[in-house]
Amino acid sequence: RHSPIDLGKETLFRRVVMPEFEEHPQDRVVTTRAGFRMRLRTDDFIQRYVYAFGVWEPNLSNWLAETLRPGDVFVDVGANVGYFSLLASRLVGPAGRVVAIEASAGNHRILTEQLALNQADNVRTVHAAVADERGRLCLYRDPDGNLGLTSTSPEGGLVPESEVDCYPLQDLLQPDEIERQRH
Repeated sequence: RHSPIDLGKETLFRRVVMPEFEEHPQDRVVTTRAGFRMRLRTDDFIQRYVYAFGVWEPNLSNWLAETLRPGDVFVDVGANVGYFSLLASRLVGPAGRVVAIEASAGNHRILTEQLALNQADNVRTVHAAVADERGRLCLYRDPDGNLGLTSTSPEGGLVPESEVDCYPLQDLLQPDEIERQRH
């Protein structure tokens, strides 16, 4: 993970590390490349990747680092276990705000724990789904434990998880968050 050489790291990860972690899951607290800490379970794909590389979706992570400024508001729809919410929390600083919206009750619980681990007081969580109108939606999850595949569509072998309230995005945001969010 901490090797300065990137050549071959991804191949080694996919062929050796991923199968080992799937077979023998671990629960570890790690520090990401951005400097925040996460409690990760290696039986989940996204968490396993962050554990191995210290980053999730490096191009998007870099774009956020170049785009967000102190005092901004960042809205993370589908916050999952909190990687981008924590990254944004650091980038917008104490004067900024992050709104982390997560529909899955299990993912929302993990998200809340990650925020507490980092004392990310500038993040407000919302347990709901975003939709074009108010209502309820059924959530579906991956039977193999890939939390990133949680969806409102039952396709691809996903199994029912729960139902969740859904709202238009503007109904979940406070007026100052709408006004200050970075577009």
